[in-house]
Formats: sequence, C-alpha cells, structure tokens
Amino acid sequence: MKSKRHSPKQVIKKLFEGGKLLNEGATVAEVTSQFGITEST
Repeated sequence: MKSKRHSPKQVIKKLFEGGKLLNEGATVAEVTSQFGITEST
C-alpha cells in the first residue's frame, strides 16, 4: 500500500484539531479513526 505524505502545515493542523477533540472528551481511538490513522501512529 502506498503511503500518503502530508505537508508540515497539514500535520500541524491535524495535531491541533486532535488536541482540541481530546480536550473536549474524545478518546484517542475516536480521534485517530476520524483522521484515518492508526493509534500506534
């Protein structure tokens, strides 16, 4: 499977949004599935 590359700007945006969701009470599993990444990543 070919891996998808993201720009640094996209990575920072996803990390910010993920942190925001976690602060609102979402679980790590919920956040990772929303972004389409694995928990181990």
